[in-house]
Amino acid sequence: MKPAGWLGTPGRLALLILFAQAGCRANPEREIGRVLDLELQAVSQGNAADFFAAYSPSYQDEFFPLAQSRVKIQARLAAEPRLSAGSLRRVIDAEGDRAVAQQEFYLEGVLFGKPRRYQEEEHLRLERTPAGWKIVAGSGLYQLLAGRIVEEDRIEQALDQRSLALEKRDLDLYLAVVSPRYSEQGQGPEAVRRKVEGIFESFQEIRYRAFNRKVRLNGDQAVVEQGFRLEAIPAGAGPGERQTFEDRERLELNREDGRWKIVRGL
Repeated sequence: MKPAGWLGTPGRLALLILFAQAGCRANPEREIGRVLDLELQAVSQGNAADFFAAYSPSYQDEFFPLAQSRVKIQARLAAEPRLSAGSLRRVIDAEGDRAVAQQEFYLEGVLFGKPRRYQEEEHLRLERTPAGWKIVAGSGLYQLLAGRIVEEDRIEQALDQRSLALEKRDLDLYLAVVSPRYSEQGQGPEAVRRKVEGIFESFQEIRYRAFNRKVRLNGDQAVVEQGFRLEAIPAGAGPGERQTFEDRERLELNREDGRWKIVRGL
């Protein structure tokens, strides 16, 4: 009979490895949480190697492919001053070798020449690989670093041009942000032209302000929801007869030849 404590060092190591593997499989949420923490900490530390260690080499993003975005993200993480990122809320649901993580995160710092702060929710998909859990799709943080901010800035510029066109009563400037493919209820860009011409004929002065703007980007398409306040003085009226309209609008845009154009919602 073997005496108590007979198990040798190799046997103890084997048991420890088995227990560790069992612990990881019994608590995938904890392991996934560490991966997501690593990703966020890597942003704050400017460590591109650790950032990409959280992602699968086959990570999928239709708009910002990993192979084309890697160098850009590396440069942004290396830039000074450092960015700051963190998790505000996280729910992880793992089943077998796949998992979904719903996370609210923040990213702040100087990005593309401006101080910015983003607080968003992302729906991450992860898979267990021989190298551990990896993010395979759905990262909003990745998209921000890869260039989504640039596209959103371009959308903002298009919408600001529309606002300026209204205030200057400049029909050509307005139509420059309307797609030739514009379509709504069977009406095309010519209907938009007539509508805007009618507005300019009806009002001698227009002031337009958008607020609470939200942009949702999906590849070469985007949806913008915003509130607006329009103040206008009717043609032939005095300043005291100013009229005010306040409402919300939903605009759809497509990226065409590198520029964002409105295709629905006017």
